[in-house]
Amino acid sequence: MLTSGLGVLSALDAKNQCLEHETYSLMELMDDDTYQRYEQAAEFAALQEHLCVTLFYEVVVPAGLMTSLLSLLGLIVVLGQSRVAKDDFPKSLRNLVILFWMLVVIVALQTYNVSWIMLIPKNMSQEDNPYQSLAAVDRYGNVGDNANLYYLTWISEGLALALLYQVGTACFRAYRRARMDRLTGTSSATDDLLPTTSWEADYNTSPRTLTSWWRERRRQQKYAWYNSIYRLRFRTGIWTAAFLASWVIVASSQYVASEVLWPTVSDEAWDDVSMRLRVCEVINQQENSKLPPQYCGRTMAAWLAGIISMILCASAILMHATARYCSKRNQRRPFMAGINDEEGDVVDEGDGDGAGIWSTAMVYDESAMTAWERVVAHHQRNRRLPLHTEIFLSVILSVLTGFNAVFVTGVQGPASTVGNLYYASWLTYLLCVRIALGCLEEYYNLSEDDHLHSEPTTPFPAKADQEEGLNSTCNNIDGRTKYKAPSIAADNAGSVVQMQELGEKANHLVNPVYNRAFSIETTGSGTTVSQDNHIEKARIDRVRSYFFLGVFSTACAASAYDAASNNGEGKLSNPQLFMIFAPCFVAVQSVLLFGLSLSKRCYRVVSIFPVGGVFSVVAFGLWLGNLILTMHSSDSWAVNRIGEIKMANLYYFSWASILTAGVQMSSYLKELVGHRKYDIMSIVWATIVKVCFVILGAALHIWHTISGNCGFDEITTGAVSFCSRTVLAIIIALTGMAVGGLVVLGRMLSMSFPRCRCNLLQAHVEMLISLFLVLLFGTAVALITGIGGPGQSVGDLYYSTWLAFLFSFGAFVSCYGEISTSEHREDETPVTKTATNDGTSVLV
Repeated sequence: MLTSGLGVLSALDAKNQCLEHETYSLMELMDDDTYQRYEQAAEFAALQEHLCVTLFYEVVVPAGLMTSLLSLLGLIVVLGQSRVAKDDFPKSLRNLVILFWMLVVIVALQTYNVSWIMLIPKNMSQEDNPYQSLAAVDRYGNVGDNANLYYLTWISEGLALALLYQVGTACFRAYRRARMDRLTGTSSATDDLLPTTSWEADYNTSPRTLTSWWRERRRQQKYAWYNSIYRLRFRTGIWTAAFLASWVIVASSQYVASEVLWPTVSDEAWDDVSMRLRVCEVINQQENSKLPPQYCGRTMAAWLAGIISMILCASAILMHATARYCSKRNQRRPFMAGINDEEGDVVDEGDGDGAGIWSTAMVYDESAMTAWERVVAHHQRNRRLPLHTEIFLSVILSVLTGFNAVFVTGVQGPASTVGNLYYASWLTYLLCVRIALGCLEEYYNLSEDDHLHSEPTTPFPAKADQEEGLNSTCNNIDGRTKYKAPSIAADNAGSVVQMQELGEKANHLVNPVYNRAFSIETTGSGTTVSQDNHIEKARIDRVRSYFFLGVFSTACAASAYDAASNNGEGKLSNPQLFMIFAPCFVAVQSVLLFGLSLSKRCYRVVSIFPVGGVFSVVAFGLWLGNLILTMHSSDSWAVNRIGEIKMANLYYFSWASILTAGVQMSSYLKELVGHRKYDIMSIVWATIVKVCFVILGAALHIWHTISGNCGFDEITTGAVSFCSRTVLAIIIALTGMAVGGLVVLGRMLSMSFPRCRCNLLQAHVEMLISLFLVLLFGTAVALITGIGGPGQSVGDLYYSTWLAFLFSFGAFVSCYGEISTSEHREDETPVTKTATNDGTSVLV
């Protein structure tokens, strides 16, 4: 609702700028600049059917108002859901269905809005009115002068799709749970809308002829399989996002071809049908062509890569849906091996004629299965999904989309600056890399919960088993840890006690926080206790950070080399050489540390501060110096003289690299100085100070460029111009740094005096300060990032201004919530327990 409303306001600003531009154009034609002529020209321009007016009133306003209205109704439904009784499942399901269809309409409206704003034909020359299409994108598909409309439109579309996916999943799960309740005859009264899992229902309704130890083992293996299904469902969402991003690549490259490439071709060449298939050759042969030599070829390659990516993503989504369907279908028709032989006796693990109850979790009638179902059943028995095919698809797509992103976003590509094709190309690549990394993590059991549920680790403490009188002898067959079943030749009371004990242990198994401090690791001679969960989790986090730091630094080095190759100015300067070699050094270092971190033994060397910590500090220092040169040097390839993005790859990956390096360095510093628990509000206020410092640097960089063209009278008269807005950005940055710094200092002083009980007073003061900053940065967003301001186009000033507003708004919400919680606690009447004369106690 908020993003749609702000998008309408941004479009209104562009529409007014469009009419003002047309007014001045009419005055130039009339050769009269008097006030009366201005009024006549403005009225005449408003009566004309300009594209900006039509687009605003027929597309943006209806889509924005309908989206805001439906979002408000959705909020009412969600708030009303909190008052619905937990056991009223039909009403909850009905509310979910209402939300689902409302979101379908919202997605349709936002898609209609995006299609018109992003894909409508733009101006053919720079002399035309740049605001005719509301200036969200220019004729090349890049972000135009109205960056607010561009981002707010895509954010609204993304939020609508995310909500639709979430609510649709909840509806499907609720329907499945209702169907399961009808089959099992159980009640629907639960604490949430999510259904019980099929493996839980199978366990609860399993035949009572099974022994308690067999049911426990079956529960363990079904839990592992359901965990794999959960990972599969998560990756299905990523595959869907990659499919949509690939569709944006196809649409954006087609737009560039129709609006940029085809009009470049002369009419004589276009009349020849054979020349249409060689359009890139015709464009490069034309003498008046202003496009780079490889522009057309890279555009066509992007279109082809998008088509191939869509096909492969659709294949992966279909494979996931088939795997999930087959897994559920197979769970309905298993027969248990190793339970009863032909005479009806229980087949023991050591019997020669038994298949061995520990070798497989479930055995299926494979004669009635299709080939694909047999593959799924094979991997289900081995507690693995068919990852090999998915790994192969993700790797192929990662390579394809990686090459596409590099070539399309290069200097001679159609997406060298920020735009739809740029974001879609890199988003598709990063999604495919994330899928491949997730598949590899599951294949090699690199997960936060693997040390809790891994096969070579027993889920129960051996000491507890010994105290309960269970036989905890472990056998290692096929590399798995197996428990020998407790004796079933006991009396009935003992069997009941054992079943209760196993049920309690099953609850510990399902609870992921059980026994996080220790794990029982099986060796050939017995079990040994190892306290390495914290180290293992840190290793997983650092493996990912080293991986992404290497990827980001490599992209920066390649982008700098691409810019240097197409520079055409001869010898490179020292800052430019540093921008090339510094990312190369960090990339090589990150790749080496990433390889060492894959091994648990080598990671013990990387985890110590003199090795990994020193390298992380060096990487952060190199990137800090490189970022300053990239963003503020006169020899920079990333931004122009007023801070607008000139080469998007170098800009974004520089910021991504220094943020990743900073997170990596902070992890080592916390271990060196000892981990201290900082409250989130101190981090928020410190972030506001840092963001204001970025605003100050960007505004000073712009002022250094334009100061010679700005007069003192223009600034002091209060005219809302580019110069006055730049000065306003400097003042707002200094104010935000001062206010945020005082708040951080005050919080540090309050921590130094823990006896001072002034938390509520501090929260009130911070709420007033944050409200002041919300108003201050809200004004800054309107004047600085609006059309005509120094931050109207994407760059440091644009992003940092919006971040300052969002962080200050978050601080205000947090302070208000803290005050409300404190007042609610004060209203509660304390309850104490008082002893009576007869020895009992009562509550007073």
